[in-house]
Amino acid sequence: MTTQLAIRESVTEAPVKKGNRWRVIVARPGKGSSGTYSEDMFRRDAHKIIAPGGQMFINHDDTRNPKDMLATYPEGSYWDETEKAVVAEAEVFSHWKAFVEEVGPHCGVSLYALGESDEDGNVTAIIEDRLNGADLVARPGLVGSGLAEKLYESAIAVSDEKPSVTAAQEERKLEMEKDVEERFSALETLLTSLVTDKQAAQAEAAQVAADEKVVEERLDAYDAAVEAIEAAELPADAAKTLRAEARKGADVAKLIEFAKAVKDGEAARIIETADQGRDFGGRKVESATDLGKVFG
Repeated sequence: MTTQLAIRESVTEAPVKKGNRWRVIVARPGKGSSGTYSEDMFRRDAHKIIAPGGQMFINHDDTRNPKDMLATYPEGSYWDETEKAVVAEAEVFSHWKAFVEEVGPHCGVSLYALGESDEDGNVTAIIEDRLNGADLVARPGLVGSGLAEKLYESAIAVSDEKPSVTAAQEERKLEMEKDVEERFSALETLLTSLVTDKQAAQAEAAQVAADEKVVEERLDAYDAAVEAIEAAELPADAAKTLRAEARKGADVAKLIEFAKAVKDGEAARIIETADQGRDFGGRKVESATDLGKVFG
């Protein structure tokens, strides 16, 4: 006689990145919290554990919130003879890639699937179900964590009959559910904080880069102005004054033009033919006398 049950098992091995995907150990033969699994059974039913397109979430939240969906398993699960385990390859969504890169190596995987077991607790078959999957969780089974023990066996019946459960067992089950929920909630808060910190750091780095670009552009403009001043071969005092204006960020092209005219004796002609109120390098002058003051 066999009984249908909901399988809840944890694997301490962290996902490993292989190219653009993450290789996940879904289950290994042996004794787990929901029963005992044979190699022959896994070899036969490995493909039933996760169907092609199965989903990976941050944890086992029953709401299955789309915002918490990390990846899909395009080819589903399969038996790997080298690993002697059921494996699957996860394809992470673009907006979660940086997060999984940082957190994935420190996490484990928790499997949930439908199955059948005999009276001795041996899982005899896996039942295909669209909700079967494997989620990313805080690495279970570490010494002192107690999390593996909290992933309790939750037997269900697909028939109309309900399993007989004592009041004490039901109370214990509710306590375990609450404890696991609190642990997963704390993990989710931590993971969200890590993502927020990373985004803030990226924004700060972008601002620093923008500031550096502005400084670089101003230095380039100043260097170009100094080169133009030197090329004009102006008197030392005039060149010094123009360099000071360039250091302030002023456009000295028109000032260089006037300084060259002064040197060549053409300043009076420029003033006589120019409109009153002409703008030289951002400094408005009304007369030749005022224009001369530009150079001290």
